[in-house]
Amino acid sequence: LTIDAKQNKQPILVSQSSRLQKRINEYSVLFKNELTIGMLMKESRSRDRNKQVRSCQFMRHEFLIRLSKVISNMQNLPYIILTNADIKRVLDLYMYAFSDMLHQPEIKTLGDVDKFNETLSGLLDDLQDIIWLLAKGIHESQPHFNGEEFPIIVKKIMDQIVINRLCNRILARHHLSMHVQREGYISVVHTELFSKKHD
Repeated sequence: LTIDAKQNKQPILVSQSSRLQKRINEYSVLFKNELTIGMLMKESRSRDRNKQVRSCQFMRHEFLIRLSKVISNMQNLPYIILTNADIKRVLDLYMYAFSDMLHQPEIKTLGDVDKFNETLSGLLDDLQDIIWLLAKGIHESQPHFNGEEFPIIVKKIMDQIVINRLCNRILARHHLSMHVQREGYISVVHTELFSKKHD
């Protein structure tokens, strides 16, 4: 496996990818935290130094789990779909993101916090086009199924990827917005938000 999805990245060679895959397997079996409004608001109430460091440590661990689960799901797609160039590019981008997050230095200082936030922001930029790439790749893969509908497992995996992407971006934007003060908001959460009542 050679990953070359981003031109400014060094390729991940076969010898490296086997070690990376081992770490992906380790994180993919861990439980990720459920994304709730309450969790987001709790994580953003205090912004002292120790809180910022702990928040980044939590985000790094959480994103390693979340990225590993997306990668594992994609690797379970039928081989014929994984041979599509756009699908492979999405998988490569997620592998890059996992590798970048995995090799982040230990977060102990505010300087480490800034470096981590820069990496996280870059991760969002790198993965911003994956929905378009997935849609294109799936569309191009349709003829391989002789006009029949995709297997249920394919639909399930694609739904999981889209949902995970949405949750991951909310979580990341929330974390990165903690330093921005806006009236009526705690990071990206509106404090007057309430669920719609049904009769």
